[in-house]
Amino acid sequence: GRRAACEHEVSAQGQQAEAEVKRQAAEMVARWADGKDVIDMLQALTRFAVLFGGRSAPSLHEPGMGAGCVDGGRLRLVHRWACKQLHPDRHVGAPVRERALAEELFKCLSTAHAEYMMLST
Repeated sequence: GRRAACEHEVSAQGQQAEAEVKRQAAEMVARWADGKDVIDMLQALTRFAVLFGGRSAPSLHEPGMGAGCVDGGRLRLVHRWACKQLHPDRHVGAPVRERALAEELFKCLSTAHAEYMMLST
């Protein structure tokens, strides 16, 4: 009786704490993404380098092309790379904060990419 009630209380507190971390991650990512299109987001992912395990994103720019030029194939390549790194399945055993950030970034990049593709067709 009493032990089960204590375990339930601890579990509820853990769920509340996790929900708060997820809320904070969502707010952080929303602030970070504000005013950015998918290209800007992909270029600014270095802020979340801890989620990439030391791996660097491929460049959005082909060698020899101007900094303002982003090829559609190159954009697709870098977007796919980032989504693979941020996919929730890759962060199952990570701390709650990292999981929440990865999930929010994954959703944000996916939405921004879909919007960019709709506008560019």
